[in-house]
Amino acid sequence: MSDPEGDLDEAFSFMPFSRSSTEGQTPRQRLRRAPDSPNEAVPPSGSTRSSAKDVEGSGRLDATSTSVLSGSETNSKSRDTATTVLVGDSVASSSSSQQMVPNSQDGGLVLPRHFDSQRLTWSSRAAAENLYIPATKNHTGTLVGSDLYIFGGYDGGKNHNTLFVYNVDTHEWSQPNPGGLRPSGRNGHSATLIFGTQILILGGWLGNGPLAAGDVHILDTARFEWIQPDFEGEPPGPCNMHTSDLVGQDLVLVFRGGDGRAYLNDLHALDLKSRTWYPYRSTGQLPPPRANHSACVHKETLFVFGGWDGSKRLNDLYALDTTTQSWSYLRVSGQAPQARAGMSLSNVHGLLYLIGGSGHTTRCFNDCHIYDPKGNTWLEGQPLTCTSDDTGSESHAMEMKLQSRVSGGQQDPLPGINNTGLLRCTTNTCSQQALVPERRAGHACVVVGRRLFIFGGACGSQYFEKGVCYILDTDAAPLVSGDATTLAHTAGAAGMQNLLQKQSGAQLATYFDSEQFSDVLFTFHGTSRKIYAHRILLSIFSEHFRSMFSNNWREARENEVRLPPDIEYSVFRAILTFIYTGDIPELLSGSADVDAIGEKPPCGTSCTSSSKKEEQVHFLLRLLRAADEFCIDAIKLKCEQRLCQVVDASTVSLVLAEADRYGAHGLTRYCNWLLRQLHPASPPNSPSLID
Repeated sequence: MSDPEGDLDEAFSFMPFSRSSTEGQTPRQRLRRAPDSPNEAVPPSGSTRSSAKDVEGSGRLDATSTSVLSGSETNSKSRDTATTVLVGDSVASSSSSQQMVPNSQDGGLVLPRHFDSQRLTWSSRAAAENLYIPATKNHTGTLVGSDLYIFGGYDGGKNHNTLFVYNVDTHEWSQPNPGGLRPSGRNGHSATLIFGTQILILGGWLGNGPLAAGDVHILDTARFEWIQPDFEGEPPGPCNMHTSDLVGQDLVLVFRGGDGRAYLNDLHALDLKSRTWYPYRSTGQLPPPRANHSACVHKETLFVFGGWDGSKRLNDLYALDTTTQSWSYLRVSGQAPQARAGMSLSNVHGLLYLIGGSGHTTRCFNDCHIYDPKGNTWLEGQPLTCTSDDTGSESHAMEMKLQSRVSGGQQDPLPGINNTGLLRCTTNTCSQQALVPERRAGHACVVVGRRLFIFGGACGSQYFEKGVCYILDTDAAPLVSGDATTLAHTAGAAGMQNLLQKQSGAQLATYFDSEQFSDVLFTFHGTSRKIYAHRILLSIFSEHFRSMFSNNWREARENEVRLPPDIEYSVFRAILTFIYTGDIPELLSGSADVDAIGEKPPCGTSCTSSSKKEEQVHFLLRLLRAADEFCIDAIKLKCEQRLCQVVDASTVSLVLAEADRYGAHGLTRYCNWLLRQLHPASPPNSPSLID
């Protein structure tokens, strides 16, 4: 038997153990006053097994959907639908004349359906400087509290049994030494969390003897020692490149994979209540024998994907309903992942994330595919843009193509999705592939809340440091960014100020609220305060002022303009500050530049009390409303960005309502994201909840 450590070479034939105040109107229509005048993959049938060539050439074109839990089938017809494609910062649309693309699951064709964007971001953490962590594959990672326990693996020359711990809060590594008898070095084993604090280590390849290991060990993280389990019954026996998953709190299911001599598909169970091993009897469409597959649990269902059957890699998907102990072969709509083995499959709030793996002729992948059990649909995540995270380090965003659900032959649109695309390039300094993990298989992938932590793995003879952690945030905070026109206006005042300074040596801010050269005076209700301004500047930045001063409005003939009662002095002053300085963030932070203009904002970023923070939120919302009514999108954008920094659990409902009212789409998305974080019981990535 060749390559017992888990490379899936085509050469060998045996086991590779391997989103306004006036509804329906744009700000330009809301000036304050008028003038005074499916595709189906074919499941195995009986004992007949199609070759890779047969599968690739089958040319099937159906749209049959299978219920995940019940296995019942409903027929549906594929429909031509509009497709929105994000091209740089532009959006191109096409409708009925779409081009079909190959479906790598069975060689048939897929008609691309509606898709939209959801933020997925990659970030990375460097390895510990003073701790040697070997580059391995086929190791395991298990989360206990805030610690990730990484055990075992193969480095190309030997197996390891060193335990490393990575803290997901501090991002620090340690190499503890638990008491008790440490298991032998191994790879291709499984590590399952049981009883909340114990890690069940099962099997793997030890590198000696004709069979895989069948031994069972437990790392008790509470006592911090290795212990021998006291389970009754017969454990699964020799197993390698198998999967072991916890269903609920009391059942561990082991899909055995292989034993060193044969590929297997038998199931074994560990009842944690009775502490007993037993063979798990199941019916229905059982997965064919395989190893190096991936599996994960969603509710009461165990999903098994892909792997290697001894002659070819697979990309089929099976579901075991543990309430009926019945298997179903899933005919999934959407573009299926290419056949592969050694990938990871992880459940994050009801969506299954498939990452990496080794494909045809040992080609490795670093792509991300998402399976939606509710819609029985494959989604695809693709690299799109570069961003920065809250730590200042660059991260890499991805677009997730959301294939529309098919239900009874009708398209089920995904509510709340903005077809104009949410992602934009915010920097051109980072490489398109800079922070996406290298192509790999045999890595460890661990779910931590909404994030996936990925360690190590290999591609051919290249092994990757498992001390370098890649983190995929499946529901990253959305960026609030305007279109090109808004962004140009945002920089316009500052640019004009710079130009004026170059030409005359004067600064535009010098004329802020200055009677010199002023041709309009604004007064306010309930106060004797007034502000001097210049019509030309206001007209440049606001369509509202341009109409007011150029049409047959009373304000165009009078030098003194009394603003409506709902426009506060402080809010209007903030608007003019932006026009004359281009600097709203400085205004809102109570900086020295703002003080020089002569008026502090109600609250700055130095305010730490909840009452001051709430006051700042209310001021920003009033400014947002005024900017919307004066049709200054650049100020709206600045308000949205600042509100994203100060909104919290106590104000998010108010901010969301105001954002919806005034068409602040980016702020709306952010508030919906924040609500998902505050209420994690709602699946943040369920297509029905994506904003």
